[in-house]
Amino acid sequence: MKITPGTEPCPACVKRPTFEPLLLSRKDAAAALAISLRTLDYLIADGHIQTRKLCGRILIPTMELRRFAQQDHSMLRTRSAA
Repeated sequence: MKITPGTEPCPACVKRPTFEPLLLSRKDAAAALAISLRTLDYLIADGHIQTRKLCGRILIPTMELRRFAQQDHSMLRTRSAA
């Protein structure tokens, strides 16, 4: 990208650093796992997914979602599957 002296690049042209969030809301975590919010709540209640509480909000670490997604779920039974 060539910038002439005295001009600013357009905001869309400036590359901004991207980052992955460390914590996700329950809604975003359920979407990331492609499950319903209710199923996520069952998994949390049954201890399959660990959460963090921050300022009254329940948040799920992305590392916890990766761990859960990579494990074998063939023997997993939640209340929704019972």
